[in-house]
Amino acid sequence: MVYQRAGEIWLLDPLDAKPKRLDIRLDTDRPGRTAYTVPASSQLGSFALDPTGHVLAAEARGTVHWLPGRDEPARPLLAEPGVRGRLPVVIPGKEAVVCASDSGGEDGLDVIPADGGPARRIGHGEFGRVLELAVAPDGRTAAVACADGRLLTVALEGEPVVSELARSTNAEVTGLAFSPDSALLAWAQPWLPRHPDGDRGASQIRLARLADGTVTDVTPPRFDDSSPAFTLDGRHLAFLSNRAFDPVHDTHLFDLGLLPGVRPYLVPLLATTPSPFAPRSAGPEPRSEATRPDGADHQGRPASEASATSTAPRSAGPEPRSEATRHSATAGVDLAGLAGRIVPFPVAAGRYDRLRAVTGGVVWLDLPRAGQLGEAMIGAADGHPTTRLVRYDLDRCERSIEVESLDDYAVCADGGGWRTGPRGRCGSSPPARSTGRPSTSTWTGSG
Repeated sequence: MVYQRAGEIWLLDPLDAKPKRLDIRLDTDRPGRTAYTVPASSQLGSFALDPTGHVLAAEARGTVHWLPGRDEPARPLLAEPGVRGRLPVVIPGKEAVVCASDSGGEDGLDVIPADGGPARRIGHGEFGRVLELAVAPDGRTAAVACADGRLLTVALEGEPVVSELARSTNAEVTGLAFSPDSALLAWAQPWLPRHPDGDRGASQIRLARLADGTVTDVTPPRFDDSSPAFTLDGRHLAFLSNRAFDPVHDTHLFDLGLLPGVRPYLVPLLATTPSPFAPRSAGPEPRSEATRPDGADHQGRPASEASATSTAPRSAGPEPRSEATRHSATAGVDLAGLAGRIVPFPVAAGRYDRLRAVTGGVVWLDLPRAGQLGEAMIGAADGHPTTRLVRYDLDRCERSIEVESLDDYAVCADGGGWRTGPRGRCGSSPPARSTGRPSTSTWTGSG
């Protein structure tokens, strides 16, 4: 018997004998054995921006790279044979990247300096498989969603303490989002398990105060909620929810179906914060406690008195903050009555995904409304429908299309966005705040 294994030919003669590798030499090199450069544009994985929007950390074929900008060369941070890096995130305030890697055989976190210094390994073997990773704006804490349903927090500074914050018995948690002051963490936790045929089930939005580990439900276990995101002023929590049930008659059978029913929703974190969609007076809007220079609320009370009814952490004196959080908004929260303060965005329901916060509003993906086979678009002159990036301005209550065609995107602290194009390229796209017209995009090759 003759067989091949790993590009080699082996012989068994007789069948119960020890395998013998046949030494076969060819006169010329085979094309498949010739080394060549793999284009990263076709293998682009997850990517993330730093808070300034000038640096991009990207993963391609299990390697992690640091892309400082258009005129500077990319630097590989993790390109070790046999090790796969995933989910890179730039640590705010530092020239370093934290990513998931299987160095040593088990998933863990690697903190890699941008100058190519040795990586700091955290928790390898404690996470199982890492599915999602997020870093707080102050750069001190990371949140990790594991395949076994656990939600963990990891200290990135000092002793690497790994703590379990929540656990899902139905499926893994998704949509990890920190508040601007790094005090709160929101996520989507499944309350309805997946069906054996592959349906995703349903999730609810939950919120944790990291100072004492208090976990509360933002939405009840009733609908399918996802993609939580804190607005950059720290006053609201936005998310997507599939709770619009609009039946439509089938054109072939006597039956009913449902139109896409996902819509963005928003909940004020403090009970005293008005809804941005409520009618406004002609005069200037009173500023919140987070934006008043004297620290007073909109009723003129001092900040210490205004926060007496809030569950935000308090101390005897002002707590010094790091440079990364000195100008961040404080996300106080009144836990009582959170679900009763939820309001929908004044936009039509559709197929929406991946909501994120930007300066002055939020953005999300508007997925095309098309069939699974695409037969309805065969021969269409305008081509197939594409995924669009939609922005909603909370100050003007206006909806605009930022990008007409994209695959995925990431945002930075100043509201700029980077996106992957049809060929896996990355480009920057500033929000169109003034005109409301789709913004232009600057492409940056990733290959």
